[in-house]
Order: sequence, then structure tokens, then C-alpha cells
Amino acid sequence: MFGIGLSEIIIILGLGLIVLGPKKLQSLATTLGSALGQLQQSARGISSAVAGDSTTASEGETAPKGGDNSANKKPEKEKE
Repeated sequence: MFGIGLSEIIIILGLGLIVLGPKKLQSLATTLGSALGQLQQSARGISSAVAGDSTTASEGETAPKGGDNSANKKPEKEKE
């Protein structure tokens, strides 16, 4: 993970505890965790939307944006 080992992480957390204090470090960690969770949720939503759009577009099931669905309709046979 970014070339950082366990000992480096412990040193960084120790310095953060000394500089920020326990209350600010806890609120910072909570805020950072919440932000990362929202970022992951957004990324999953975007990737599923892109994957969903590309599969339906390749199957030809989507209608044009103008509301005119004539491109996807099969031509009707004329009755004789």
C-alpha cells in the first residue's frame, strides 16, 4: 500500500496524536472515514451506471433521447 509499512503507519499516527490531540484526531478520522465511504459509494454508482448504459446500448434496447422511438421499431408489413 503506497510503499508504507506498519512501522511507518504507527509513527505517522503517533505524530498525529501528539500534534492534534486525541479528540481532534478522533474527529478527523471519523470525517475522513465518512468521506472515503461516500467516495466509494459514488464510484460504485458511476461504474454501475456506465456499465448499465453500455450494455443496454449495445443490445439496442434504449430509445433515442428525443422521444422519437421510430429508430427501434420494426417496420410493419403492408396488408394486401
